[in-house]
Amino acid sequence: MDYAGACSTDRGRCFGFIYDEHGKPENCPAPIVTVGWLKVDRWYQVDACTEHAGQLKKPTSGANRVVNGTTRL
Repeated sequence: MDYAGACSTDRGRCFGFIYDEHGKPENCPAPIVTVGWLKVDRWYQVDACTEHAGQLKKPTSGANRVVNGTTRL
């Protein structure tokens, strides 16, 4: 289960947060299998595991966004 809809936009690990055994949030430890887009106030390119990959979306066509100083679609 995701932790309160929290996520990480840091690359190199799954964007999803999960509950640890004490009910506190931690990064999903599963291996990365895909890269996609997640909207949190703006679009971010993030890495995802198999379980969280279904939550990724593409920005609407023609909607360029600035991510980490780079314009991306």
